[in-house]
Amino acid sequence: MIRKLYLTTELFDKVYEENEDSNKATIFANLIADLEVFVTSPTIDPKYLWLLRPSKQGIWEIRSTRQRPQIRVFGVFAAKNIFVGTHHKLRDDLGGIDNEQWKIEIGCAKKIWRDLFPAYSHKKTNDPNQLFTGALDEKYFR
Repeated sequence: MIRKLYLTTELFDKVYEENEDSNKATIFANLIADLEVFVTSPTIDPKYLWLLRPSKQGIWEIRSTRQRPQIRVFGVFAAKNIFVGTHHKLRDDLGGIDNEQWKIEIGCAKKIWRDLFPAYSHKKTNDPNQLFTGALDEKYFR
């Protein structure tokens, strides 16, 4: 294990719930595999992990893109190499990058963090090397 990944209870239950629908089961099985990348991969690519705008808020997304519909897991870094996934959304439901839905999800991630850890702030930096090991020499934000 290189890094640690935690999910809120609600997100964990959703990701690991049994699905009668085989398409949905496959999508979430792929998401589980994608989440394991964060824990085990020696490198993390910005195509996988992306800092959302405005970057000063410190909200990130893990991108599960193996199959459509794609899933985005929103979350924050509690400390270096510790990511807390707060919730997920289907990429198709988010719209374009400037769509209001992105702002709503960023606000949701911030609220979930505050509800879980009211006395602690999550890490806010656009330097990936301060947040996780294995960052490539590329931009992880816009």
